[in-house]
Amino acid sequence: MPLRLILTRHGKSCWLEAGVKDHDRALNKRGAEGSVKIGAWLSTKFGDNDKIIASTSRRTVETWAQISKSFDNPPEPRYTKRLYMADPDEMLKVLSETKDAYRV
Repeated sequence: MPLRLILTRHGKSCWLEAGVKDHDRALNKRGAEGSVKIGAWLSTKFGDNDKIIASTSRRTVETWAQISKSFDNPPEPRYTKRLYMADPDEMLKVLSETKDAYRV
């Protein structure tokens, strides 16, 4: 059975505020609403997902919380800080290191 990789970006987030680290920025209203819409589109287009691997950033966690509302059986995501600000090579490393654990 072939595997499908779907990459998404977090929803629109709040501007960086004094005292708030980039990693801790929340989604703004537009980002939350957009995440719900992309979740609806993804669930219609691809059905339920088997595995989710995501960054630990607050806006990413909040994005998945909104996206997952559109799925009947959303999987528990595996969050890793390694994906926060990761370049493509690091993303591929994370994916390759977890492929056996996430084989469908």
